[in-house]
Amino acid sequence: MLNRMLIKIGKLCLQSKALTFLACLPVLLSFSLVLIKTHNLEQLQEKMESLHLKAKSSFLKREFKNTFIKKYQNSDPYFLSKQLESLSFNLSEKKALNSFLSHTAFHQSFSLKNRLAFLKSSKNTLSFKEENISSNSFFKETEEIQQNPVELDINDIKKILSLVEEVSFENILPLDNTPFMIIKNFELTKKNSSSFVLENMFIIKRDFIRKNL
Repeated sequence: MLNRMLIKIGKLCLQSKALTFLACLPVLLSFSLVLIKTHNLEQLQEKMESLHLKAKSSFLKREFKNTFIKKYQNSDPYFLSKQLESLSFNLSEKKALNSFLSHTAFHQSFSLKNRLAFLKSSKNTLSFKEENISSNSFFKETEEIQQNPVELDINDIKKILSLVEEVSFENILPLDNTPFMIIKNFELTKKNSSSFVLENMFIIKRDFIRKNL
């Protein structure tokens, strides 16, 4: 752009007589210097703006990284056993079964008693096995594999998602001490209108190492 402007000014002067050209030469040189300085300042300003944006982007990325790591450095290393493996499922069905069994017409029902006993037993609780443990300077990664299928209802599914994936559902909120976890796989089969079977859940868990950032 600057070169084109100088060429146009030069052509205008050369189209006049030689004396006219010599007369306008000082003006041409002065104007050229002003244009060059202005152009250089614009380039410098653009470069400074570019550097500022890069610095701001780098700062925000570092702040996000630090905030992210600090959050998960304070997680509970025993979160799965305390929160997931201790969950009790099908609370509504248990309540209904207890209500039926308290009635004289059903209190001797073996099928209802067996069903309630199963829902209360360890056979219907989550259990995970740690596999393929690896680590680096930032975190320890563990693959958590579900060991047995469980029967649950829609509220139980929401509870698990809230605990593992930190998703909020109305009055079901994630916990502050949740470790970084991702559900990589699971199978959910509908058993009836209110009950599902959950199996083959595969969770990747990362425990971040405490250090000064």
